[in-house]
Amino acid sequence: MTTPRQEECTTEMVFGADIAALKLIFQVKREALRQFQNQLIALRKEQKPSTNVYAVRSLLFACRQERAGANFAFEQIEDDEQFIEEIRRVMENDPFSMPEETIK
Repeated sequence: MTTPRQEECTTEMVFGADIAALKLIFQVKREALRQFQNQLIALRKEQKPSTNVYAVRSLLFACRQERAGANFAFEQIEDDEQFIEEIRRVMENDPFSMPEETIK
């Protein structure tokens, strides 16, 4: 049987790993969208007759929406990190917690 403190540390590690993974995923997504947007803007500036202007504008609009969603998700992840840090501080200073020696 594990002590509550060990379980708490394991849970924190799992949440921390999940948050770190999500953060990386959304950073990569934002960067990929930014690069795609730059390519679309370059294509739009070339103004070749074979370019479908409507398609380029639609794709740029979709990219903006996706980047806004990724930015929102990134902000939520940062809020989650702050929340977990606040819980960690509260748990460390909890006057009602029992010492580990008495929990068995």
